[in-house]
Amino acid sequence: MKQLAIYRYEYNYAGIRGIGITTDGELVLTKQNETIPQLDSRTRIIRNEEVLDAFSAPIKIFLDPSTKCPLKCPFCLSDSGSANTKGIDEAEIERLSNQIIDFGVLKVKIGGGEPFVYPYFYDLIKKFNNSGISVSTSTSGITFPTITQEKLNILRENRVKVSISLDGGEQYHDKTRCFPGLFKIAISSVKTLKENGIKTELRSTIINTKESYDQIFELDKISKKLEVPIRIRSVKPKGRAAVSNLSTLFPDEKYWFFYDAVRKLRNDNPFINLEEVFCYDSSAHYSVFGQKLDCAAGTRSAYIDWNCHFSPCGFIDSYFPSETLKGTDIKMLWKNGYNFKKIREYFKTENKNSKCSHCAYVNACQGGCPSVRLATKTPIDPRCPLQKKTYLNEGS
Repeated sequence: MKQLAIYRYEYNYAGIRGIGITTDGELVLTKQNETIPQLDSRTRIIRNEEVLDAFSAPIKIFLDPSTKCPLKCPFCLSDSGSANTKGIDEAEIERLSNQIIDFGVLKVKIGGGEPFVYPYFYDLIKKFNNSGISVSTSTSGITFPTITQEKLNILRENRVKVSISLDGGEQYHDKTRCFPGLFKIAISSVKTLKENGIKTELRSTIINTKESYDQIFELDKISKKLEVPIRIRSVKPKGRAAVSNLSTLFPDEKYWFFYDAVRKLRNDNPFINLEEVFCYDSSAHYSVFGQKLDCAAGTRSAYIDWNCHFSPCGFIDSYFPSETLKGTDIKMLWKNGYNFKKIREYFKTENKNSKCSHCAYVNACQGGCPSVRLATKTPIDPRCPLQKKTYLNEGS
């Protein structure tokens, strides 16, 4: 077995008695009937208190420390922009990062806003990596034309995985991101990262328009040409995407054409990575960690925003509101926070009463995204591929 950077004892939630992460950023699970791996002095060992219906700590935290961004994309989930100067200050990010480390969180995704303009971004990277935490980040690449070799070295040496946003062909991407030349910057950024031995991928946001759906054919070609993985995701009903009605909530004919087309492309392109609802019948995606688990929100992941608000998930915090971390502790809110308890109970009730509970594919698609179910007030995700219903969508 590869060297473990962190190993955390668990209490058999979903049949798992321990979980760790290697120095290469790979998760290692110990199931209920398996032996705990041999640990040594190089492994940071964590023992937390038991948490009902969840892991004892998040496996992954999504951290958006700032809303400052040179762009103002019409589907931005965090409503970021150049005029937004809000962010977590140095003293508070120091306190929060210490809590994240002590809690035994295994992965941190640093977002934004644009993370590369956050003043403590590189300090956070080094601090988390030195504690064994696997770090990833996402960016438009907007700052990369001026990135120094020293900063590229920090990304490589601290094992940072970088996602570059690319939503389609050149004309479409520049138009939808409202920044001429951004496509070329994104492509150049990917090449720079690869040349420097930094793990990278493309990340595509699909919105509810025919033009966006049609971009998958361009994205297929681009990922093959660059030979990098590409994550294709439908935008969630959050932030400016919700205000502009750009999320696919009730699918129409053009959505199902896109759905079928992107699944076919994936069969011939190993670089394409799709969200769970697209992979409901794939054995490779049949279950999370090989176990029956609920949505990650509040059970194995959590979200911290620019104002130190802590919630089960940034996509559903209007239904399960965040609670402030200022003056309190992540451990306490994870275990006893009102909305963390509430969402865990929601999953138990939903999964027991929903038609999805009797579906052979529920472990793969997990009943669809709660953000869509809550926004549409439907018991199951209207995008269910087994039902494949078509709705009148006036907003498209």
